[in-house]
Amino acid sequence: MATDPGMKKVLIDDFDMFLSTKKYYKSVGKTWKCGYLLYGPPGTGKSSLIAAMANYLKFDVSDLDLENVRCNSDLRRLLIGTSSRSILVIEDVISSFEAKVALSALLKFVDGLWSSSGDGRILVMTTDYKDHIDPVPLRPSCMDMHFHLSSHTFSGFKMLLNHLKGITYLRRLRSDWQRFRQHQLKFLGS
Repeated sequence: MATDPGMKKVLIDDFDMFLSTKKYYKSVGKTWKCGYLLYGPPGTGKSSLIAAMANYLKFDVSDLDLENVRCNSDLRRLLIGTSSRSILVIEDVISSFEAKVALSALLKFVDGLWSSSGDGRILVMTTDYKDHIDPVPLRPSCMDMHFHLSSHTFSGFKMLLNHLKGITYLRRLRSDWQRFRQHQLKFLGS
């Protein structure tokens, strides 16, 4: 995935630490789980990052579509039905919780019932606007790490072009980057 190398290293280090702590969690009687909040403008790679996470960890992905959940019992059944070693995804968390399901029901499950129904789960929530989310799910016991995905940095853009075009000449790369940024600024109306 073409992303900032610093953020990629932090993520991979955290994934490796998570994978290595299964025995510890079991020994202290805690659920082996973690949570990530991915936020940033549309089109910055939040969904692609989730796919890369699943690929790296070799976990299943369960997309939690709250549109079909009518009550907290439906949510509980849906969550219990997810397998161990899976990534549970709630995309666009703000509009998801404008549905009939209470955010508190999800948090109770994550903090409580999840411990009795398997382990090795990762909860990932995405949003375009972090500041519009109720602060309760952002606490460390639910969302352990928050990652802001923005328009590509130069290093991320360089990685993307190297993967897609095989470009290795820095002079040409800088020229492509400048054109990309000019186009992006015009598109965003800046």
